[in-house]
Amino acid sequence: MQKEFKGIGVVTCVYVNAQLNGLMIDYRIYAPDCDGKSKLDHVHDMLTNIVHQRKLPFRAVLMDTWYAAKSLMLFIEKLNKIYYCPLKSNRKVDDLGNKKPYQHVNSLAWTDEEIAHSKLVKINDFPKAHKVKLFRVASSTRRTMSSPTTKLNQIPKPLIKATFNLKWLTLHYLYIYN
Repeated sequence: MQKEFKGIGVVTCVYVNAQLNGLMIDYRIYAPDCDGKSKLDHVHDMLTNIVHQRKLPFRAVLMDTWYAAKSLMLFIEKLNKIYYCPLKSNRKVDDLGNKKPYQHVNSLAWTDEEIAHSKLVKINDFPKAHKVKLFRVASSTRRTMSSPTTKLNQIPKPLIKATFNLKWLTLHYLYIYN
């Protein structure tokens, strides 16, 4: 009997620093029928390995929309690292301090000041007092994306913009930056 394959399920972690540019340091085969792990479980395992076993220095994790899950974002914060990841357009956030119901991130109103610098929001289902900075970045002439981060000061917006322009955003890559 021939087995049908729906695609290659590889989760890749790339380490980026000034000397190396980009070096793949870990990857996992996504095969939940064999090991019972989700792609988020694999990313969690890779980050744990990088921090506790390999002890690689890094400051930021850049990841695609698929990994912008509460559990992973809070785990990265617990590691005292920052993250940048685009949110899906239907992700619900609150930018008015509980004065209105949560709304889709793509329907937020942005002032010129907020577009230039960011806005503070609470992502739905995150801990009550948990806020992140949200950036609005043009990824093409017709699309904008929103990216939360835990770093509440001095965000390098060019780095965030470059993140959205890279093709790897749809390839289940995880980049860690030193």
